[in-house]
Amino acid sequence: MSNIAGASRIRRSLPRLTSPMGRLVRRLRKARPPDQHVSELLVQEYVSLRNESLSAKQNQQTILQWAIATAGIVVAASIAVGGALEEVDALGRFSLNFASAVLVGGLMPVVVSCAFGNWLGELHRMERAGQFLREREAAWSGGAARSGDPSDPEYALVLLWESLLVNDSISERFSKNRLGSAASVGLFLVLAMFSLAAGVIIVVGPGGTLANLPEAFDPVVVTACTWVWVGIYLIANAVFFYKPVKKFAAETTQKTTGTDAQSKVQVARG
Repeated sequence: MSNIAGASRIRRSLPRLTSPMGRLVRRLRKARPPDQHVSELLVQEYVSLRNESLSAKQNQQTILQWAIATAGIVVAASIAVGGALEEVDALGRFSLNFASAVLVGGLMPVVVSCAFGNWLGELHRMERAGQFLREREAAWSGGAARSGDPSDPEYALVLLWESLLVNDSISERFSKNRLGSAASVGLFLVLAMFSLAAGVIIVVGPGGTLANLPEAFDPVVVTACTWVWVGIYLIANAVFFYKPVKKFAAETTQKTTGTDAQSKVQVARG
């Protein structure tokens, strides 16, 4: 009788499957526990991908810093050139204006576009790792990671980090690649458009390249070449970057809304 009474007390002490803790236990039961050596490999895989995600994030910051530093160097060089214009003759002013126009309006926009392409590649690399880790977290926890709250003791033994970053109901405290990514894209856009506009002003503005153009050059041809370059640059960037940026934005929105919907469904079922 004492054994039966003890077993009864143990059963009463166990969490009911209808309670929050019971629902978590039920989810964790769905996850198939791997062998020990496989578990070690999976942990190493998780840590490796987390490091890869962190490395990609650091590379994004480095690319952005170098782009800003390059823009600063170009602006400083243009100011130095502008200060030296009064000390040279007409041919020298034309040469300096032409060099500034090529540097600011030609080379600098290309450098910014290349930097943005590299930055976007690192962003995709980070998101690929994050997506894989989210699926791993969901598989290991039987789906509990999709709706887990790190402040809840019930989820103390559940890996949540990548999953909560795309859970709208929780991730406001841990926002990732939303405001920061939008600001970075805006910064690249401003740098490119500013340098392109500055190059046009250097060519066609007062005291610029056209004002110091030697007689051997036709101002109409120089002006036409300037605007043709502007058109080529804008069209090339639209062709190369519009689809990748649009696809990535759509996938990010779909992942976020889809994960949040799955979390709500799982909570309702629980």
